[in-house]
Amino acid sequence: MKRISVFPFLACAVVLVAASSAPAKDKWINLRTKNFNIVSNGDEAETRQLALKLEQFRVIISKLTNAPPVAPVPITVVVFKNDGSFKPFKPLYNGKPANLSGFFQRSEDENLIALDMNAGAEHPMAVIFHE
Repeated sequence: MKRISVFPFLACAVVLVAASSAPAKDKWINLRTKNFNIVSNGDEAETRQLALKLEQFRVIISKLTNAPPVAPVPITVVVFKNDGSFKPFKPLYNGKPANLSGFFQRSEDENLIALDMNAGAEHPMAVIFHE
């Protein structure tokens, strides 16, 4: 007669119980504007304000540089509510997350901006406009 090991079933039960008692995940929102796709786990009102300011900035830059009014490739902006939520997505430097508040990654089919919404408390838009 075969013996059935109880360990795999016990391990699964422990994982399921731990997962059900874990804290709730962040709520992510997605806003689309004429030039940006903004994904954020931050405050919705702050994210909408950010979207407005990014569009205003884009209009000014396009007029100053004679750039087309619409970006030639999509621009995705991932906005993290704080450094703790941004940390797992930061590029690595010497095997550790880099000490930065945001970064820009250009590619042929999409441009990506990632940033910490709480960075630069005195001038929070500075990081965004720089990127």
